Amino acid sequence: IIDMKKIKELSWRGIPEDLRFYIWKVLIGYLPPSKAMQAETLERRRNEYKDLIRLHSVTESTISEISEYDLQNYKQILADCPRTMPESPLFACSIIQEILKRLLYIWHVRHPGSGYVQGINDVCAPFIVSYLEEYLDFDTEKLISEKIDLSKLSKETIVNFEADIYWSLCQVVDKTQDVYTSSQPGAHKMMNKMQDLVTRKNKKLALFFQEQGLEYSQFAFRWMNCFLMREFSLEKIVRMWYTYFSEDEGIASFHVYVCASFLLHWEDELLK
Repeated sequence: IIDMKKIKELSWRGIPEDLRFYIWKVLIGYLPPSKAMQAETLERRRNEYKDLIRLHSVTESTISEISEYDLQNYKQILADCPRTMPESPLFACSIIQEILKRLLYIWHVRHPGSGYVQGINDVCAPFIVSYLEEYLDFDTEKLISEKIDLSKLSKETIVNFEADIYWSLCQVVDKTQDVYTSSQPGAHKMMNKMQDLVTRKNKKLALFFQEQGLEYSQFAFRWMNCFLMREFSLEKIVRMWYTYFSEDEGIASFHVYVCASFLLHWEDELLK
């Protein structure tokens, strides 16, 4: 059985790239700490996802059968997939685009409380890069920055890869569900907490924001909704997630402290 306390302590500062696809699955709870149960769990979840594909994949012959609400969300997913990490050749790959389109729609159908919300597509990106390293002998930087040929991967490998991304997405987003539900109360709660932290730690900066009429929602809503995915390079986000997944308080709670620390760190530049 894996010592979760120890593995979190080690992962907090980062772990070797060739172990990340495995360690992340354990840290987020996709795989159990018991090594004896991991192979069985992985096979079961991958088979469950194959069933979801059969039930919910949208094709030319089935698109007329889905509801107007689902169709609107499907169209939004189609629009958002090409916007996911557009600077990376990897994400322009047709195989990655198909994976994103399929798993995001399945996620939408299986989460009727929120449906698909823009930003969820971005959360998939670190998992895509990290889990590809199980099958390809490339480091993170090369995967992100260079055009990679995925056509040699078997259909079975692609489906298993996609399943792992889907269930990992569920593990992360389900724990931050109110960030993505209607009116997104979780994001507003996180912004309010960040504002309280900045006010307690730096009254001068807080007063400056107030004098400028600057609302936190004007700049920080996207930070919470996309977990800084659009503010930093994917390589840096992957490194940050080592630490996020190692925190007992959870991703959303620790993320607020990270965002507040950025404002405090760049106080001088902000006050100019």
